[in-house]
Amino acid sequence: MSSSPLESILTEDQNILGEREREDFAYLLGMFSRNKSSSIRQNLRFERVVSREDVLNRIRSAAKRLGTHPPRIRENKVRIYDQTLMRALHTAFEKQFMSYVPDDANRISFMRGFFDCSNAEPSQNGNTLSYRLTCINANDLNKILLTLFELGVYPLVRGSMAEISGFPNMYQVHALNLDQDPDNQEVIRRFLKENDLKEPHILQTYYNVRKRAISASRVREPISSVSLAQEFGLHRGTIYPWIEDLVPTSDSTAPTPPKRPHIVRVYEALLEYFKLPNVYLAEYPTCRNEKIFIPINNNLYLVPFSQQQRYMELYDVPHFDEDCANHLQEELGYFLDDLSLGSKRKYRSDLEFTIENQVILDLKFRSGSSGARCWNHKIAKGSDFPEELSATELRIAARIAAKEAEDAKDDAFFKTYSKRPK
Repeated sequence: MSSSPLESILTEDQNILGEREREDFAYLLGMFSRNKSSSIRQNLRFERVVSREDVLNRIRSAAKRLGTHPPRIRENKVRIYDQTLMRALHTAFEKQFMSYVPDDANRISFMRGFFDCSNAEPSQNGNTLSYRLTCINANDLNKILLTLFELGVYPLVRGSMAEISGFPNMYQVHALNLDQDPDNQEVIRRFLKENDLKEPHILQTYYNVRKRAISASRVREPISSVSLAQEFGLHRGTIYPWIEDLVPTSDSTAPTPPKRPHIVRVYEALLEYFKLPNVYLAEYPTCRNEKIFIPINNNLYLVPFSQQQRYMELYDVPHFDEDCANHLQEELGYFLDDLSLGSKRKYRSDLEFTIENQVILDLKFRSGSSGARCWNHKIAKGSDFPEELSATELRIAARIAAKEAEDAKDDAFFKTYSKRPK
């Protein structure tokens, strides 16, 4: 058995750190990523000038919880010579990065460590604000880019430099508090205030507008940029260039390609770079790294890995696969329909969802529901367990049947109990 949490990183094939230790380690990984020179690779040491007392305290507390020797701090210069810590950081960063920065909570900790030990600061560039992050090692840069991408920040890649610019990116950096430097935060706040009429979620809005226009063109309905502008709360002059290629013209000239916003162009370039699916165009549940995205109407709902595990517990299935994702999409659709009906709803869904900003935070069986509604229509048609059902569908069906039998037994007991003489 490992004598310290850090030694487990060197001896175990998976991340067995506790939740707080994971965030501490992810923070130190972000710090480590800003000073990976050749001397560090050879001598396994960390040296960095840090002027903010809160960052020094954060480094001290993280090192203490991870069971390492305290860092040496003198005149705002941090020196870490603990060989176990440095070997653990090096191993995790080089060989097991996705295991130790596996989700958004740890990605946020990683980027906070990155910014806290970085000299990067937002600078005015014309009418916009931008960070310029330099990373000579291409593999290191890819880790930074993919981490930011999953957090909804989309940098433009220029050789060994990543440029974070534009209102949507700055809005997200500020919302997640990635750069905790008070002076930098004030610069971003002032920029956001000066541009408060801009749409921070323009990326999803762009794809929603395109989807709506494409649907109309397929059934030969007129496409009105005026009505789309009213529906999405944007100016017609903003909407029209996005859909100009879909609007029929009287001549035979080739349609004009859509004029995509800057954030869309950068986002699509990163998709191509990392060979990732465009979840905004998905019609079915789509997996990207540890996340599942579920499209319903014009909204995109995120199912974090924790809620995939919760689903597996509820339905007693060993893996969250395509069948589970399709079932969850169906349940979420029913749940949202139930909400729209208000007091008139008849509860078509078996699950209750807790949702915030289109992220599913919790799910459970609806009160009074046994989970017994036949979610798969192949079961409902009369076959007990037809051969075409997958192993996952069979397991969920068995879980539903068992829950139904258990609830029926409870109902029978309470009916008998209520009829007893008083």
